[in-house]
Order: sequence, then C-alpha cells, then structure tokens
Amino acid sequence: MLEGGEEEVDDLLTGTLTFSEKQVEYLRSEFERQRRWVKSLSDREAAALKELEKTKGSISYKVGRAVTWPVRKILKILNNPTGRIFLWGTTVETYEQDIFSPFIISPELLPESGSHGIPDVFVQDMLLSIRIGALSVNEIKDEIFERSFEMENEVLLDCLIRITRHAINSREYHGNIKNMFVGSFRSLVLKEPILAIRYYDEFGSQMSDPRADKTLVQTLVKLGYVKRAQKFLDGMKNDSWVKETRSEIKPMTDLVDKGFSGEYYRQRSWRPNPGAVVYFASQAMPYTTSGYAIRTHGLVRSIRDLGHNITVCARHGYPLDRADFKGEYLGSREEIDGIEYRFNTSNRTGESPEIPYGKVFNFRKYEEYHYLACETLAQQVEEIKPFAIHAASNFVTGMAAVSTAKALGIPSIYEIRGFWHLTQASKRKGYEDSDHYHLSEAMELEVASQADHVFVITQALADILIDYGVDEKKITILPNSVDVEKFNPMERDAELEDYLEAYDRVVLGYIGSFVEYEGLDLLLEAVASIRNEVGDQLRVILVGDGPVMKELREMSKFLGVDDIVKFTGRVSHDEVQRYYSVLDIMAFPRKGRRVCELVSPLKPFEAMAMEKAVIASDVSALAEIVDDGKTGLLHKKDDSRSLADCIKRLIEDDGLRASLSKAGREWVKEHRSSIAIAGRVTQVYEDLALMDPYEFSR
Repeated sequence: MLEGGEEEVDDLLTGTLTFSEKQVEYLRSEFERQRRWVKSLSDREAAALKELEKTKGSISYKVGRAVTWPVRKILKILNNPTGRIFLWGTTVETYEQDIFSPFIISPELLPESGSHGIPDVFVQDMLLSIRIGALSVNEIKDEIFERSFEMENEVLLDCLIRITRHAINSREYHGNIKNMFVGSFRSLVLKEPILAIRYYDEFGSQMSDPRADKTLVQTLVKLGYVKRAQKFLDGMKNDSWVKETRSEIKPMTDLVDKGFSGEYYRQRSWRPNPGAVVYFASQAMPYTTSGYAIRTHGLVRSIRDLGHNITVCARHGYPLDRADFKGEYLGSREEIDGIEYRFNTSNRTGESPEIPYGKVFNFRKYEEYHYLACETLAQQVEEIKPFAIHAASNFVTGMAAVSTAKALGIPSIYEIRGFWHLTQASKRKGYEDSDHYHLSEAMELEVASQADHVFVITQALADILIDYGVDEKKITILPNSVDVEKFNPMERDAELEDYLEAYDRVVLGYIGSFVEYEGLDLLLEAVASIRNEVGDQLRVILVGDGPVMKELREMSKFLGVDDIVKFTGRVSHDEVQRYYSVLDIMAFPRKGRRVCELVSPLKPFEAMAMEKAVIASDVSALAEIVDDGKTGLLHKKDDSRSLADCIKRLIEDDGLRASLSKAGREWVKEHRSSIAIAGRVTQVYEDLALMDPYEFSR
C-alpha cells in the first residue's frame, strides 16, 4: 500500500495520470491474458462440477457413501475435535491480502511491455494447471493456445522445452507428462511446424508416444521432408496406418531417389505450320486475372501482332483441378482479344479432372499426371499443327511441353517466370531444406536442360541456371513488360479521389498482393516515422488483399497512421488504372528474400508507364528495373529508415517527382513495352525455325 496516509491516495486519485500508448497497449494485452486465464479456469471448474453432479447421482456413489460413513465420522472427530477451522499463524485478513495483493497502476511503475515477464508467467501457469488435475491432450493444446496469446513462436518453444524438462525431473507430473508432451507438440504444429519438429527432437526418444510419432510423420510429410518421414516409418509398428502413409509418400521418395526424365512417345503424321505456336500455360484467363495470366495474355497478344498464329492451351485439368476454384467452367474454348484459349479438364467422360492439382504439386500423383498432360497437349498440338511449343512456369507444364515436343520432333521453349518453390520458402519456415524444395528445384533444372531454348524473367535467374550447367547460349532474358498504350498517363479520377480523401494531397500507394515479403510493414513504419515532418500533405492508399492484411490494419492503428492510410481491398483488373490515376508515388519495398532477389513483379512497369514516381528496394530484381535517381529511387532493402528518406524526399520535391515519373515512362516505352519484349520471343522462334528438325527429336 502507499505510505503517507489517505491524503496521498486522494491526491493520486484526483490528479491527472498520463500513460504512453505502449503502456495502454500493454494493459490491454495483460487484461486480455488474465481474462482468457480466468475463462479457462471457469470452464474447467464448470466441467468438473458437472462431472461431480453426474457422479453423485449414480447408485455406486450412494452405496459407497453409505458403507464408508462410520469411518469418515471417526476420522473427522480425531482430526478436529472442536469442529473449528484454523489458519495457523495468520488471520483471515492477512490471508486475503496475500492472495489479493494491492495493485497500483501509475505511469512511473507501469512497463511499456510485459514481454520480459510473460514467458515466466506462462511456464508457472502451465505447470500449476497440469499439477492441479489430469488434462487431455486437446485440453493442454487449447490451454497453451489461450495462454500464449501474443507470444512469439520461438519464445513459446523455449517455454515448452522448460516446462517439459521440469516435468521430466519432477515425479509429481509423471502421471500427466505424456499428454503434456503430445499436447505441447501439437500446439506447436499448428503454430509453426518446423519448431514442432525441434521440440519433438528434444524429447521424442524419452517420451516414446505413438500419438506424437504419428503427428511427427504427418508434419514431416506436410513440410516436404519425406525421406525422414520414410525412415521414421521404417522404425514404427507396421500397422495399417503406417502402410497407408508409406504408400502415399512412395511416389515422391522414388522421384527423390531416381529423378524423372519425363520420356513420352508419340508419332507425328502431320506437317508443322511455320507461323503457328502453342503457348502452354499453367493458368489462364478468363478463370484468373493473376499477374501470371496478365503477363501471358499481354505477351501472346503482342506475339500475335508481330505475325504469329499463337494459341494458348492451359494445363490438363485446369481450372477444375484447383480446390479453390469457385467460378463457372465455360467450356473447352474461349476467345479473348482475338486470342484463342483451349482447356481440357479431363480425358474421361465428363468434366471432372482425374487428379486434383494439389496431388500433382505434392508429387503423390505427379508421374501419372505427367502422361495425362502429355496426351492432352499432343492432341491439341495435332489439331493446331504448330512449329513449336512454348511453355511457361512451372516445371509441371514445362516437363509436359518438353516431353511432347521431343516426341513429335518440334522445338520446345521453356519460359521461367520464377521458381515457385522459392515463393513457398518465403511463406513456410523450414521448407527451404525439405526434399520437396530440392526436388522442385531439380525438376526446374531438368526441364531447362532439356528445352531447346529457355527464357528467364531476370538476369539473376539466368545466372542460377548457368551455375547449374544450363547452356548459356540458349538462355534469353524475357522480363516483365507492359502495354504502354493501355497504361498511359491519365488525369486523376475525381470521384475516386474524393472517395479516398486524396484531394490536394501527395498520395503514396501500393497495388498488389499483401504478402510478408512485399515489405508493407516497412512501408507503414516509414510513413509513421516521417508523419510529423511532412504534416498533412501525405495520404497512403494500399490496394489489394492477402495473408497479412489483418496484421497491416492492426499495425496502422498501433503506429497511429490509420487516419491517413486507406485499405481498399481487392479491386478488379479493369479498375486498376483508376486507382493508379490518384497515386503520385508507388512503393515496392520488397524484402531481401531469395525470391525477391530473383523475380521481379509486374506492377512497377505499369506504374512507370503511367508516369508514377517509383520507390523500390535494392533487391537485385528491382535494381535491374530502377536506375536510382534517374527513373526512380532505390532504398536499402529491409531498412524502413532508408525507405522513409526516399518518401520524404519525393513528397517535398515536386520537381524531382515529376522528372522521375517522365523518365520512367520513357524507359519503359523503349525497353519494357509488350511489343519490344515480344520481339525477343519472335526472334528466338525464327532462329529455331532455321535449325535442323532432327535436333528436336529423340
């Protein structure tokens, strides 16, 4: 309690207390943690009382009470002859004070973060909870989720290791220790699987629990570590589950051990049309408007304009083989802007695909799918009679195209737009060391080696292929491009400007996917750091959606910039130009992930074509696009302070903003227009047409 009497208490209560934002956030977090803890205890108490009432109503309970009544009566008299209850050495008042100690909240005493104490509290609370009574695996898992609220996953792992070590060394926990181990393991699997594996490795041999062993195998398979999963299965009891799991992963382990050449055989009985090309794509319009599909359509339209008869054939099964497809399938042929698109969802009666694409991507049905894809493509090629097959990422389409082209004795071209396993690695911790990752990369390299020519989206990707032995002479850089006639400078859309409250403001924007590696958290940090310096001039418009949308919204509130940051959500591709019109500066603060170093996004070209000043991080793929200080500004990757300096510089210097915008459009027109890039493709087509056809057969 406070010393000095009631007057000081009154002064404290009537005075003004000023807390920082971080202190308020800490209090909110702590109160929420306590609320969850109390709710957890209440739920458990309610369940116990319900079970007790159920037990009291049973015949066996009543009989047992009747039989033991004399014994219980005697023990009660012997233990407390007076019938009174004492708290030895203390009073009820001091006992209550020990439990309900006074808690004073003042700015001088309140921390801005409770992170230093939360792990210790979590460890103590969990040990107490486990000691109080037997808990099921699911109860322990749920309790860990409740009590680890806002705790970082690495910190949680450390806490669970401490708890488990203590429980192993303390006899009082032994009756519940296996449930605790399995519950802890499964809670980590749900939060971050690679950390769960580390936890299992720490205690798995001591615990020897088949429930945890099965969870480990499932987790390893999900992460792509099939060889380790196979080895672990070999040491387990050979029951039906083990047999089924071993059978499921065998196709992938065989590919890891033996590789895959993709050989396919078919005779050709037709003469190729010199001007015809089949463009083989993994996904396509009208079923998606992703950057992949937009690049495809823009490129093939420009190739068509340069005199080639080009037809887009989507991969076998698309789009119905996708689990997330919710649209309407329109049939086997569509025409968009004069470009024919062909689809074949199945080689059997009806439209239902033989194999879901998820089982192709995880390699469980890849070989089977490959030959289905070759059959479909060969049939389409026989109808179109092209002189070449040009396939775009990933290796699933690439291998089918190369195998079919070789069987038919025509050239194959593989266009690598990025390594999809690198994108996965940026989203899933631990994936980069998995068998799935290495097999995916090996397959990409195999297709590149077999193809007659290879296009890559950046020089960085070309360097990787060359390092792995792909012939440099058959590699051409084919960067992203933009239709400069469609994306050209336009007046601000007045209606949208009014809706976004952007009138008479410098508007900083981003259009694209909201994923972690895009660096939008760095963008918000940068904006918050310069807000007081730039005043009310700045507005921020973020267009798109994705996995980190919720976190970014919360972050904008925490940083106190939610009044100047507008999240529009996803907009249709037809609306994108309207949103570009109200933006002055476009930011691309990609982080220093390997995928960002190797693959460039499409949006910077659109922004430059529309005369927007571009700020980009200096990852290799973006540094190839932006000439710092001439066509845009580059900031140090992963550095919000450097990004903030660039933003502030462009807000305060209208002349620099204008000169960068104009120079950016001129550069795009000359070097990255769709027609200019398509010219690189048609040149390769012409070179391949002059080669001896014997070179393309087996």
